[in-house]
Amino acid sequence: MRTTLKKADTEKGLSNQTREVVNRPASSGSLGHPDAELENRIGRTYHFESAHYLPLVPDGHKCKNMHGHNYRIDIVMQGELDRRGFIKDFAEID
Repeated sequence: MRTTLKKADTEKGLSNQTREVVNRPASSGSLGHPDAELENRIGRTYHFESAHYLPLVPDGHKCKNMHGHNYRIDIVMQGELDRRGFIKDFAEID
């Protein structure tokens, strides 16, 4: 199951997030066997930008002027489901 951003998420400054829940047989289990252990995983992706300059580099150096970088952070959690059926509530991850 995969869901995309809601307007409230973008208003919080969180962009391009993906929420994903994956249930599949664990690699240690026997594929296709009804008693195979399931792997429960959730994930969240964050994108953000940052800018800086390096005032101590020589004139003409490409990093002397203000410039930016783009970052992506993927958080993936795996584990047993709690009484609510969650590995972790997304509100607790944010």
